[in-house]
Amino acid sequence: MSKKRKILLCLLAILILITILSVIIYLCFFSSSSSKDNNSKTEITEKKDKDSKEENEKKETDNEKTEEVSEEETNDNIQNETPPSMDQVIEQTPSTNNTTNNNSNSGNSYVAPSTPPVESVPEPPAPACTPKKFYTTFRADFTSEAECESTYNYYHNIDPNKYLGFICSYQTDDCGVTYYMLTFFDSDGNYFGYNEI
Repeated sequence: MSKKRKILLCLLAILILITILSVIIYLCFFSSSSSKDNNSKTEITEKKDKDSKEENEKKETDNEKTEEVSEEETNDNIQNETPPSMDQVIEQTPSTNNTTNNNSNSGNSYVAPSTPPVESVPEPPAPACTPKKFYTTFRADFTSEAECESTYNYYHNIDPNKYLGFICSYQTDDCGVTYYMLTFFDSDGNYFGYNEI
């Protein structure tokens, strides 16, 4: 019986292993296919969202174009309107008969034409640049390098021991004009701006 028992135990162990492997394989296959399904569902949903967003943007663009065209047509219609002729003005206005004077001639009444509408004057465009606007910290002390140097020379001649040297930095502003900034330095390595003197 011991041989039979061993064979039975081996068969039982093999069956258990086969069952465990079957379950593992089934779970792996099922989970990978379900994740593929989830991914494909997610991709489909994302595609639908993207399509609907593009469609909405296209509709908005079409609406804006339609509004622009209708505004242009309105402007063209206003500009193309001609003032009424003298005959049209006379026909449109009621004749003014003077009831106190029976001898007045109502057929020869003259009505002054109405004044044409006042056209709005377009506002001048905003300046394209801002004078003395720099994109870094900069002081616009002078408009030329010669002015910068002559100012240094003036202060250096007053006190040659205080101001040993200078730097004339330059930058171009938003409008394309070049300005110069004067900086002094002394023997101790201290720097002074032109505005600090």
